[in-house]
Formats: sequence, C-alpha cells, structure tokens
Amino acid sequence: MDKTLKIGILSLLCFWSTETILAQPTTAAPTPTHDATDVVALFSEHYTTNCKPEPQNWGKGATKTTIDGTSDAILAITNTCDAIFTTGWSAQNKGTIHVDIWPATTGTFSFGIGNNFNNEVNWLNEYNWPKLTAGQWNSVEIPVVEFVKVGLNTESNVQGIRFKGSGEYWVDNIYAFGPKEEYVITADIPVAPTPTYPAEGVLSAFSDSYESYLKNGVVGVSYAGTSLCAVRPYESDREQEVLDLGTITSVTGDGGSGVNISTLDLRSYDSIHVDVYYAAAEGMVDPVDFEFGLIENSDDGWKGKRFLWLTEDDFIWPQLPPNKWVGINVPVAPFLKIPEIAAANGGIIMIRFRGLGHFYVDNLYAFMNEIPPITGLATVQLQQTLKDNQLTLHAIEKIENVNIYNMTGQQVMVNTTNGFSVQVDLTTLPTGSYVVIATLANGQKASTHIIK
Repeated sequence: MDKTLKIGILSLLCFWSTETILAQPTTAAPTPTHDATDVVALFSEHYTTNCKPEPQNWGKGATKTTIDGTSDAILAITNTCDAIFTTGWSAQNKGTIHVDIWPATTGTFSFGIGNNFNNEVNWLNEYNWPKLTAGQWNSVEIPVVEFVKVGLNTESNVQGIRFKGSGEYWVDNIYAFGPKEEYVITADIPVAPTPTYPAEGVLSAFSDSYESYLKNGVVGVSYAGTSLCAVRPYESDREQEVLDLGTITSVTGDGGSGVNISTLDLRSYDSIHVDVYYAAAEGMVDPVDFEFGLIENSDDGWKGKRFLWLTEDDFIWPQLPPNKWVGINVPVAPFLKIPEIAAANGGIIMIRFRGLGHFYVDNLYAFMNEIPPITGLATVQLQQTLKDNQLTLHAIEKIENVNIYNMTGQQVMVNTTNGFSVQVDLTTLPTGSYVVIATLANGQKASTHIIK
C-alpha cells in the first residue's frame, strides 16, 4: 500500500477515534468563583445557599447523569428540550444567568426562561449568542435584563428553563448572580390631558390626577384575551404613568387587553371617562374602532369570565384619530340596562378594551356628570355626521333645539331649530370631544358624542 495512503488512513482513524472520545465530557465543568452569598443556584454542586439543587422533571428532555467515574451530576440534552420546571428559582432578582455547556459538535446554543408552567418561554431570538467550541466546557453568561426586554415578568419567580441547540450537549452550573439591572419600558407619547372634574365627584381606577383607589393595583389579565396591559411611565415625565394596552386586533368577542379594577361600584355614577391614545404606525391616517366592556363581581365564578358589551342601540363609540389623545365619556345608564351589571352587588371587577390598533389609556374613572340627565335613549336614535365643521343631525321626531357640552359639563353652544334633519356650524368650537343633546318635539332628549 502506498505510504502516503497509509498515513491518510491512519489520520482519519485518529480523527474518528478523537471524536468518539469526545462524545461526552470526561472532566468536570469549571469550578464557579462567584461569592455564594451573591448566588441563587439552580443546578450546581458548588452552592448550597439559596440553592434549589433538584428542580422538578429534569427528564423532560434533559436527563440527569454523571461524568464517568465520578459523582459529579450534569444534564444530558439532545437538540431542543421541553421546558424544565424550576419551581420558584428567583433568578429574576439577579443580574446575570450563568450556564456551563459542553457540546459534542461546534454549533449554536441558547436557552429561554419563563414565569409559568404552560411551556411559555421567553426566548432571546435577536440576541447574539456565542458560538460554542466542541469537546470542551464553554461558560455562557446572559444578562437577566435581556429576558425582561422580551417579556419576562420580574414580579414572580422563574418557573421554567428550556435549552435549544443542535446535536448532543451537556449542561452544568446553572445559577444567577450579581445585582439586578432595572429595565424600564417607557411610553414615548405625550402626557394625557389633566382632568378638570372635581375630585369629590370622581371614583378613580387609574389616574395621576386623583387619589386613585387602584394607584398600584391595576393589573393585566391573561386568561380573557391575547394581549396584556402594562403600566409604563411616560418618556417625557417619569413621575406619571400610562396603561399600555399593546396592539389589539379584534373588535368582536372578548379579545383585547384587560385591566383588573378590583370591584368599583359604578352604579351610583353617571359616566365612565377614559383618555385613549391611538399610536398609529407611520403612514396610517384613518381613524380606528375602540370600545370597552365590563364584568361584574358575581357569586358564580364571574359567569365564565364573560365580558358585557354595549350594543349600537345603547351607545355609538367614536372612532379614534391617529396619534392624539381623545377623551371618551360613556354613560353608565346603558350598562345598567344589562341585568348582570344592574345586579352587580360586588361592583365591577374588570374592564376590557377591544379595537384595531396599539392603544394607551390614562385617566380611567367614573364621575357624576354635570350635563343634564338624558332621557329617551332607548326609543329615539340621534344620527350624526360631521364634515368640514358642519354637524348634521337626524331623528325620527322633529328636533326643536340642540345643546352642546364640553367634557367638563360646560354648555358651549345652543342652537334653536325645527326639523327632522338639522345642521349646526361648529367652526367656533375648539378641537376636542363634545356631548350633543337634542330636545325633540315630543319632549324626549336624544344624545350623541362627537370628536371635532
């Protein structure tokens, strides 16, 4: 046999032999050097303080094994494993997560962490994970704040970790250490208008302008829709906060963003106020739909978490223009026509928003309306169109006069007329939201809401 060929064959045999030897680690992972008092460990034989050495269900795609000839425990994983329950690992209170990885082949590796048991994991899909060297231990350290940026909840302990890679690899020394880095997602929008209603007539759920009943208690609800609300500071004013509803994509059903308002009894108030900001994408100029529904605190399990919405016969919701704050006042009376709301002895426990777009909400409260009581809403419909500052009203009874009120209840215009269809010139009114009340020939009153 040719000498050169022999050398080549021997070289290949040596290479294959080396790959076989390197099929799993034969040496222990590097000994951690972080101070034990600063560590919350998940899987490591080097820490006992604040350590949970035996997480549940390592068998979910990660098999606990040992390095040959030793009692040193490691985790053997092939490709991507299922979420491994960590049962309250408090890594979210630290600054960095450390993992030692020994891959059989050079390739990619990553892990995700989450706060629940539903296999929902926060992955760092845009993060530049380091490339690992095969056949040796590689130490990887990822700032916890990176997981917070993609949705990790820092208020509850980490409940799961999931590894993702290619081929076979082994893991040891999973722990978190160092000071927590704060990550604040701000709302880069203008601060909402300051309410002018007297505080003594307000029941506030969320507002920096009133002594709020739920100042620190507004929370999102995940079981009734696809998106969660979040409390964020304004970029321009860190002392004030706004509710970020996220992007809502439905105007039907119970989908949307929910807020727990913790049993507010709205039945003795006239209206519910909310300031809404539609954060439109670049190039979007058309107004969009937006509304909210309520759920009462009942004695039978919240009636299956069913939210109660108004019909078009009860209230005409205004469409929201892009990138500006709009104040909406919704009469409580139409909600009280719903038997469950009228009988809600425990009050309203949640409010849920739906629409088409990314919305922010501020100044959510109920108030006693200074506008005169409106009658005839159920029997008389007042249709309106607004174009070029001309408001056209239509009714099935003759309209005798039209009164227009601003959102503080101040009467800003009176128009005496007579007809089934009338036109009112709004040129002199400032931009804003108004309530229009028409007195009809039969003595009834009809109402509509306009945004100029």
